[in-house]
This record gives sequence, structure tokens and C-alpha cells, in this order.
Amino acid sequence: MLLFTLSAASSVLLDAGVVCSNDGSHYALVRALADTHTASIDSFVAYTRWVDYAWRDGHAYSDRPPGTAMAALPFYLAARTLGMSEPARESATCGLSILAGALAVTLAFRIGRRLGLSLGGATVAALTLAMATPLRTYSSVLFSHALAACLVAAYVLLALSNRPAFVIGLLIGYGVTVDYSTAIVGAVVVVAVARGRLIPLVAGLMVGILPALVYHTLVFGSPLATPYRFFARTAWPRSFRTTYDGSPWTGVPSLLFGWRGGLLLYSPILLAGLAALPRWRCPPALRLLLLPALPLTLLTALHHTWFGGGTNDARYLVPVVPLLCVPIGAAWDLAHESGRRGILLLLFLSAQIQLVKHAVGWSRDVSPWLSELARHAETDLPAAVLRFAAWSFPHPVAAALVLLAGAGASALQRAQLARAQSASQSCASL
Repeated sequence: MLLFTLSAASSVLLDAGVVCSNDGSHYALVRALADTHTASIDSFVAYTRWVDYAWRDGHAYSDRPPGTAMAALPFYLAARTLGMSEPARESATCGLSILAGALAVTLAFRIGRRLGLSLGGATVAALTLAMATPLRTYSSVLFSHALAACLVAAYVLLALSNRPAFVIGLLIGYGVTVDYSTAIVGAVVVVAVARGRLIPLVAGLMVGILPALVYHTLVFGSPLATPYRFFARTAWPRSFRTTYDGSPWTGVPSLLFGWRGGLLLYSPILLAGLAALPRWRCPPALRLLLLPALPLTLLTALHHTWFGGGTNDARYLVPVVPLLCVPIGAAWDLAHESGRRGILLLLFLSAQIQLVKHAVGWSRDVSPWLSELARHAETDLPAAVLRFAAWSFPHPVAAALVLLAGAGASALQRAQLARAQSASQSCASL
């Protein structure tokens, strides 16, 4: 509960509402489905900044996979029912990503515990995901990445726990509806768990992907016709061949260490987890954690905009970032006291880098505030610092309330557990 609310609170601190053309495209579809009961975004295409939209037969459509908008629809409808203003509806609809990101953090914790990590190790892995990876940014906006990461973490945990194959397939299928690239992740998991359970697994997968197939058929004329085929602005996204036309020899190093993407450059704590892999004795289940990350990294490295378009980070890898964080817990368990201090230092450094990268990469201009700090350094420094803090964290009250609610719920859980244990011991003594 504490991990969940910590992630939700840190997401609330970052952004609210529609911030660019990508989430604008998702939100345009949400509004079209809710307000005009159609998939056409003709009345809401302005949300896409006239960039991220598809065009077919004289009508505009979202160029995003439909799963995120479908999942966000209840959030928008609830906000509309409550009579919220339009900006407030945008912020409320982003609640999907906040909750999905927070749930992904708790799922990463559960995966770590399932693989034998200590309480401390699993906690460090979850904190890394919440504070020190791109998930922190994408848990605050209506992109597909937080929801995709949540679904990937969920079906990997279910696969590790030997849960019903139908449910695993259902989550894999809907994951593809949210983010087409997760099909390659789901394929690896299917191969890993399909032995003797192929029929229910495929049945669940077909049910999960059905919303996308129906949407594609009704809007674009074929179940396999994605919105990218009708992308309005440029031609390269319309074909798989031109979308993935890069070179892995330049794409992989740039994606991991380049200044534009740089997953490991901006989250150096992930290197600690990779360094611990040779010593972590968990080979059977490990393939479910790392194998999906390898083909997705290679596929993303070939993407025409592997750096995430204009956002300058490795956002296409966010669906597998929860899996990459789990080995950090193994590094914690294997490390001595000095090594653990180093891991905590890397965690702090990575969290700060993510915060700065978000502020710079999302066009929040820092320079005016730096000038003001310098100008008031001698006369009114405390007031300038407080104003800078208010600019950096636009929703501190909401974040504090979320975190306090989680702390209270966690304390209540512990109290109930203590009472249950006491009653059990009393019964045993009798």
C-alpha cells in the first residue's frame, strides 16, 4: 500500500491534463466515444495538435492503439457526471495512468518476492521503478506506456505464479490493444507458459485483443489495419518496413546510452541489476523477466523514432522497465553494507536525473526560475525557493493527501494482521 501511494503521489506531482499531441490523440478518442458515441475525432482533432491523427474517407481518427482510450473512458465519464470543468476532466482522465503506474510498482514488488527477494530487495526494486525510471514521467500523462507496463507486469507475475492460462492470455491480448509493440513481449511469455495450456491461453488472448480487432474493422476496414496505416502527417509510419528501417548497431547503443534515449544513462541504477544477474541464482523464472526485454529493445532500436519522437527518452521500453527493475533487488540482497550504500546513492542519483529530465524534456523552462533565484539570493532567498518548489511540484497538497492515505491504510493493515496473529496464538494456547 505504501509503495502504491508513493508512486501515485510522485505522479500527481508532475503533470495534469493533456500536455502534447500524443496524449491529445488518446484523449480525443476518449471524448469522441463519450460525447459523440463515435470513433471519429472530427470535433476533437485539435487535441492532437494536428500531428497525431489518422485520416480515412474524409474523417479524422486517433492514430493511437485504442486500448488506452477505452480504459480511460470510465474516468472521463465519472468526471463528466460530477460536472467537472474541461481542464479538470483532462486531469481526472489522467488518473488511469497514475493508477496503472502505481499498480505496476506494486506488481514489481510482488514479482521480486515471488522470485525469492527479501523484503528490502523487493522494496528497493519497486522504489527504483517508481522514482528512478521513465515510468515516473509516463504515470502522469495519458500515454499508453504506464498501462502497458502494468499489464506486462501483471501477466508476468501470473505466469510466475502458475495462474489460470486464460487470464494470462486475456491480459496479453489487451496489452496489445494498448500498445502494439507488447505483442513481442506477450509472445515470449506465451512460449514460456504454453506447455499443456495452449488452448485456454489462446482463448484468453483472443478475447483480450478483440476490442482492437473490432475497432480496426469498424474504423479502418480490416482487423489488421492499424491507425498507423492511415497516418495523416507523413508516410513512413504507414508501413512496417519504413517504420522499422533503422540499424541495430547504432540504435541499441543509442537507446541505452545516447543522450536522446539513454535508458541506462538516465537510470544508471539499472546497471546494478544487470551486474548482479550472473550471481543471481534464479534461472528458471529469469527467462520471463529478461527474454521479453531483449526482443523489444532490438525492435525499438530499429524504429524510425527510437528516441520516442519529440520526448527525448526511451519511452518505448517502458512496458518492460518493471521487469528490468527486479534484478536490482537481487543486487541489494547480494551486496554487503557498503554495496547497499552505493545502490541507495545510485537510486537517489537516478531519481534526481529523472526529475530534471522531465522538467527539461517536457518544455518546462527552468531558466527564468534560476535567474530569479540568483536575483533574490541575497534579499529574499526563502521566498524564491518556495516559489521554485511550487513551480516544480504543482500539486503538493494532493500528493501529500495520497501519501497520508496510503500510510494510514498500511498502518490499519498492520494492526489487523497483529490482531489476527494474537487471536491465532490465543486459540493455539487454549
